[in-house]
Amino acid sequence: MGVAAHTVAIIEGVIVKVLVADDDVMARAMLQAALTDAGHEVIVAVDGSQAWELLSQDRALSLAVVDWMMPGLDGIALCRKARTLPREVYIILLTSRDSEYDIISAITAGVDDYIVKPFESSDLSIRIRAGQRIVQLRRELRKAQKQLGSAEKRLAELETRIRTAREALGQQD
Repeated sequence: MGVAAHTVAIIEGVIVKVLVADDDVMARAMLQAALTDAGHEVIVAVDGSQAWELLSQDRALSLAVVDWMMPGLDGIALCRKARTLPREVYIILLTSRDSEYDIISAITAGVDDYIVKPFESSDLSIRIRAGQRIVQLRRELRKAQKQLGSAEKRLAELETRIRTAREALGQQD
């Protein structure tokens, strides 16, 4: 039986929700303890399929920590589905699989980071913080891109007005 949990963390005043999915009791307990110790609120749900439901329904969810092997939907399938969402989600894959082929397969599927079990809670904490920074930077980049698009549109409007005004002045001479 799998578990999905989402946690809320605040970084620089921005709420970042973290989806956690792992069916292993010990790994789940370690994840929950590490996230709780780091100040996250952990809410437990069920397997990979429910993890997908949470991910697809909660637009504010932008960071996920998922096990590779779990019932319902495995971590790679979950990652592939997440990449179809109209927003970016930073995904950290947890697994005992550590061959070069497995790592390449995971990264090719769209995983952002990869942690081999067993792992230290400090390693998880550092990677979550890095993921939070990347999520925040992606948000800032999207905002700046929108502002740039608006500025380009306004510039085009002004250029049209200037051209029209010049033409009108040229016709009056």
